[in-house]
Amino acid sequence: CCRALARTVFPAPGTHRKPHDERIGSMAKRFDEDKTSCKPKKRKLSNKVRHRFPNIMTTLLPGFSIITCTRNSEPWLSESISSVLGQEAVDVEYIFVDGQSTDGTLSRIKNIERPIKLIENRCAGISDAMNAGLAAATHEIVAFLPSDDFYLHADVLKIVAESFRTTRCQWLFGRTLSAIDGQLIPEGYTAPSYSRRQLLRGNFIPHPACFVKRSLLG
Repeated sequence: CCRALARTVFPAPGTHRKPHDERIGSMAKRFDEDKTSCKPKKRKLSNKVRHRFPNIMTTLLPGFSIITCTRNSEPWLSESISSVLGQEAVDVEYIFVDGQSTDGTLSRIKNIERPIKLIENRCAGISDAMNAGLAAATHEIVAFLPSDDFYLHADVLKIVAESFRTTRCQWLFGRTLSAIDGQLIPEGYTAPSYSRRQLLRGNFIPHPACFVKRSLLG
């Protein structure tokens, strides 16, 4: 089955800072107390600006390096690729690491009509392939999307990026659904609130729904 990322994302605990709007409010209060005339003003992008410069929102949100490791993945790859290419309002660096596929996987990847990174002939296992993808990543946020998984909505990465920006967290994760016979099936359990102790008792973080700042990876 394929897993489809749900919309909800949860910032990791202990990584929060004051949201931007709250900090702006604090600055305005301080300026009032000092009786200065330099009150900061919030700026909003007008619809006219958004229309004339459609990529402006992309520059305001952190970029993503999405890494997909493949080996004879052609039967599932099309939906996975489409879900990444369809993400809106974010800059995506798309990285593939292939382990000598012999079906149509490489042909499908090479026919993608946008710039991608393709690393071939990684045959030392999935960990080696993932590390090769990490080494090639250059964007601020890194995520692994297995070749048989896909993003459920066009705004999944936008929601994740906005969560990073507003909470100032260093990593976060969401939940997944399973796509079985054309239906999206929810998880059969309620995930616990995050804590290191809970995580040591058993992993409850869905692999394809985990997003990490590249700066944390050394």
